[in-house]
Amino acid sequence: MEPAIQEGLTDRFADYWQHLVGFQLLALLVCWARGPSGFPAVRTCLLTLLGYAIFSEALQALVPSRSCELRDMAANLLGVLIGWLMGTTLFRWHAQGPAT
Repeated sequence: MEPAIQEGLTDRFADYWQHLVGFQLLALLVCWARGPSGFPAVRTCLLTLLGYAIFSEALQALVPSRSCELRDMAANLLGVLIGWLMGTTLFRWHAQGPAT
């Protein structure tokens, strides 16, 4: 593979990775911030996070030097879902306490 193509693929993969990990971390933190009270509701949190993942990418269409890409939006949404699942799983493990 030519170096320019290889570099382009590496840069593109890094971009998707950044979208995925950034939104994963955001969802994980929101999940943990809800705490044991469970307020606000899961539906409210998830819809807000998913809306933000879509809105933040769509908003880039209005910025001249940026572009709105469906693949980036998909990475954002996937990051939210993975982060939320990780957060709920870790929160359950933490709430159960140490295994006896």
